[in-house]
Amino acid sequence: LPSVARLAGVKLPDGVEFDGEDFSRAWLGREIQLRSRPLFWVRPPDRPGPANDRWPDLAMREGNWKLLLMADGTEPQLYDLAHDVAEAHNLAATHPDVVERMQRELLAWHHSPDGRPTK
Repeated sequence: LPSVARLAGVKLPDGVEFDGEDFSRAWLGREIQLRSRPLFWVRPPDRPGPANDRWPDLAMREGNWKLLLMADGTEPQLYDLAHDVAEAHNLAATHPDVVERMQRELLAWHHSPDGRPTK
């Protein structure tokens, strides 16, 4: 929303914190921008995946890392998107510290009443 508002010339209300970040300069090709905060999302419930291989419920992207989890925190999948854009190599077993930290943040976000991580 902040990007679209800036491009449309709309002033956002004071005192309201939006989850999105203003990437209008990147959209216009003026600069490369990276997120300053993690991105969290939930798989749409109408797309569970195949019965024998359910898709993860939750996801988090922070820098090059992407973590996928079931809603109960199980079955972590960790990918380094800088080196594996196809998400072919699950690194959860080799980076348990990253999984633990991101899992804690992702589950806190998922269980927070306002959709914001609690720290």
